[in-house]
Amino acid sequence: MIAIIVETPYQLMNALNIVYSKYKGECMLFITKDMFMSNKKFIIETNNKYIKKVFYFRKEAKKINIIGRLFQKVVYKEKRILLRHIENFDKSCLNIKFNKIICIKYSGTAIIIQKYMTNNAKIELIEEGIGEYLVNNSLDKNKELSNFIERKYLSDPSLYKFSTYTKIEKSPILNDSQEFKELLDDIFSYKKDLNKYKKIIYFQQSFSKDYGMEGFDFLEKKILDLIKEETDLYNFTIKYHPRYDSEKNSEFNELETLSPWECSINDLKDINEMILISICSTALITPKLLCDKEPIVICTIKIYKKYMKEILKEYNYYENSLILFNEVKNKYRNKEKFMIPSTLNELKNCLKMYK
Repeated sequence: MIAIIVETPYQLMNALNIVYSKYKGECMLFITKDMFMSNKKFIIETNNKYIKKVFYFRKEAKKINIIGRLFQKVVYKEKRILLRHIENFDKSCLNIKFNKIICIKYSGTAIIIQKYMTNNAKIELIEEGIGEYLVNNSLDKNKELSNFIERKYLSDPSLYKFSTYTKIEKSPILNDSQEFKELLDDIFSYKKDLNKYKKIIYFQQSFSKDYGMEGFDFLEKKILDLIKEETDLYNFTIKYHPRYDSEKNSEFNELETLSPWECSINDLKDINEMILISICSTALITPKLLCDKEPIVICTIKIYKKYMKEILKEYNYYENSLILFNEVKNKYRNKEKFMIPSTLNELKNCLKMYK
């Protein structure tokens, strides 16, 4: 039995792909009840044969009064700590033993589960997204903690620039078997959303809300208006970040899905002709990294240079992002399909190429 500990739909899809492709084993999920820092609800209800139970973990331990602590000490003994971290843990779970843990890098919950619900099973880390290649704040850079970790999976280890005490291994390519697609559909119901994906998708990010940068929204609106002018509006949709208020741009068609975009990649027959636009969203590069698909990409990070240089500047986020996207561009067979314009006029010319 494998424990999966994640916070977002993308991470869950990533972990399930590893479990299914490498181990074909049963698993139990430990997830946050809502997508992390999200305005939209994400709750899993599935009876798929690979998933035996879904637990919800708390990001902070629950506070319990003295009577409750005494009761838990008698009934649960040393495992009572699990009740403080796992919302629906009960006596029926006391004898669960996992032989493997697959989780995200921040998870203290993984260390607790490793101690109380395994026989010293090792932890396998999964890739969370683009930040994995830009900021080195992982568990595996800590030598002591790395003793608990067997390996770290990355979509493309050649893009990873940081030192680590942990073995790096390439993630399995996103499985396109019918059985795995059914597993993803049982959880995310992504198949009902396939017809919502139009030719042009703008993946909006939440930098404005997260960092409160004056002028950022105005520039983004100019870019959206330019896309609107230069493209067929019927074929243009915006996939808003879960933390973003989509009403700000209510005149545009919204791509409303809770499933990860990556779930759909293997089912979109015209994926290589689609146009993906964003500042630096992970969604721009996952088709290439996960499935070796090559949609048209327009990365607008250079247009936002003055803002992006301020965001996580202590990690050189702008410079490292630019290096990463250029490296992915160089992996394209047709490099002209991957564009990084520096100005609005260059963006306009990029759009005209595929009008």
